[in-house]
Amino acid sequence: MIYLIRHRTARFLAYLIGAEALVVMAGWIFTIDWMTRLVPVGRQMQFITAFLFLLSAFGLYFMSRAIQDDDKSAQLGLPGISITILLLSVTLFVGRMLGTPTGIEDLFLDRSNPVLLSLVFSTTGWPSFPTLLNFSLVGVVGVVALFPGRLRDRSLSYVGGFIVLVGVVASAGYLFSQPMLYYEFTVATPPMSLTGALLSILLGFGLMQIHKPEMPQ
Repeated sequence: MIYLIRHRTARFLAYLIGAEALVVMAGWIFTIDWMTRLVPVGRQMQFITAFLFLLSAFGLYFMSRAIQDDDKSAQLGLPGISITILLLSVTLFVGRMLGTPTGIEDLFLDRSNPVLLSLVFSTTGWPSFPTLLNFSLVGVVGVVALFPGRLRDRSLSYVGGFIVLVGVVASAGYLFSQPMLYYEFTVATPPMSLTGALLSILLGFGLMQIHKPEMPQ
């Protein structure tokens, strides 16, 4: 019974994360500022970050279906979603480290502002480094989730716990007005938005719910 409740919780969180990600994406597409924030304080969540959260919501849902129900369609769809998340997050991470625009981070941004165009290393459009790390781990654990065993269960628990921790630290940064806690170390370091921090907590908690309990020997 508890196992069933945990999976239902994970799927509800997947719906919630996906819905909020769609709202943020719509905010960028239709240039509605409040929709890109979803909270009255903090920074905008970038379009590509919202898109990766949307993919992660699908990944969380498919992981739950694949693990609890042994759903074949979920098992077929999960690798594609996981690899897409991994490729996008790694590409953005490497591009940011090298200071080379990938073009992905510019989706639906207003590039007509000459100030933005003059900033070669502008943080506009880029997800924060911890956010990209979180998504990379979701991509990896999405593949691992296809293989039953202790490694899968531990990976879901540890990765979920890590993502929750990253989100909690960033949320505390906004609560106590400490930019370093939401990963804004310099003006050239893209920070994590408060919306992204809250969704990270939900995503990590969802991952922690879907591993199978160990059977008694």
